[in-house]
Amino acid sequence: MKIFYFLIIVLLLILHLFPCKGADVEAERAETSTSQSGIKCQCGESQISILKRITLNLKNQGKTIFKKSKFNLGSGLYGKVQHAYWPDRKICVAIKIVKRPKNFMKEATKNELEVHEYINSNITDNERNYIIRMYGYRKHSGYYFWKGKYMSIVMELGGRNLYNYYDRSNLIIRRHDGGDLEIFSDERKGVLGNILKCAAKALQQFHNFGVHNDIKSDNFVTLKEQNELEPLTSCKLIDFNLSKTIGQENVTNEYIEVNRKRDIWALGSMMIKMMKFRFQSFPINLSLDTSHNFLNAYISNDNYNTNIDTVLKVKISGFDIISY
Repeated sequence: MKIFYFLIIVLLLILHLFPCKGADVEAERAETSTSQSGIKCQCGESQISILKRITLNLKNQGKTIFKKSKFNLGSGLYGKVQHAYWPDRKICVAIKIVKRPKNFMKEATKNELEVHEYINSNITDNERNYIIRMYGYRKHSGYYFWKGKYMSIVMELGGRNLYNYYDRSNLIIRRHDGGDLEIFSDERKGVLGNILKCAAKALQQFHNFGVHNDIKSDNFVTLKEQNELEPLTSCKLIDFNLSKTIGQENVTNEYIEVNRKRDIWALGSMMIKMMKFRFQSFPINLSLDTSHNFLNAYISNDNYNTNIDTVLKVKISGFDIISY
C-alpha cells in the first residue's frame, strides 16, 4: 500500500513538472473556474465554470484567453468547430480548427484567411450584417486529431445553418398541415420566402467584395439569437475556402462577372432543392451542368407562379433580383 501511495505522489509530481501539451503548445491548459459557478455564457449554452481555459496567440489580437466547450458545433474530415466564451469581450465565438496535412487544405485555409482579411479591411462592423466575421487566427502544432500542424480561426458564433433551420421549421409547420410534407401552404411560403430574402441579401453584400463559389444551404447560418418561433430576419454567409475577392492575384473582372452569375444560379438551385416536394420527379444532382431539362421545364411551367417562383425563375436564368 505504501508503494501504491508513493507511485501516486511520483505521478503527481511528474504531471506538475511536465504538463501535457494540447493543441496550443504554448498555453492550452485545462482550468475549471469556481468563481463563476452557475453563470452562463453569452449565448446561454454553457455554464462558464465548466468550460476549459485556453490561450491563443492570435494575429492582431495577441495572447487571448477563451473558455472552450468540449462539445463540437460541427466536424469534418480535416477540422472541427468548437464553441468558446471570450471573457474579455463577454461574447461567445466559434473556433474553427483545421488540420493542414495536404497542399490543397493549406491553400484553402490560406485563401479563407485572405478573404476574411480583405473583407475586414473594407467594411465596418456596423455595415457587416450578412457576412460572418473573423476575429483572428494562429498557426500551431498539437494533438486535436493526431499530432500535426493546425490553424485555429476565431469567428463570430452563428446559429443553425439554413438547411437545418428549414428542416426544423418544417416540423413545426407539419403540425398545422396535419403531418403533410407536400402542401405548399402559406406557412411554408412564408418560411421559404424569408430564407430567400436573407440569403439573397447576404450574397448581395458578399458580391461587393468578390464571389463565394460554394453557395448552398449549409453555408448560411442564422443569428445565434434567432428565435425559431419567430420569422427569420437575418442570416450570415460563411465558409470562404473557395471564395475569391476582387483584390486577389489573377482574379479578373471577367472571372468575377461570370462567377457572380454562378453564385446567383446556385442560390436559386438551393431554394428549389428546399421545395423539391412540389415536383413529381427531382434530379439526384441539381448541378449547373446536368439540370438543364429539369430547370427549363420548371421555368416554362406557368403552374409554378408564386412570388418565390417568379424570383427563382429569374435567378436561375442568370439575372439578379434581390427583393420581391
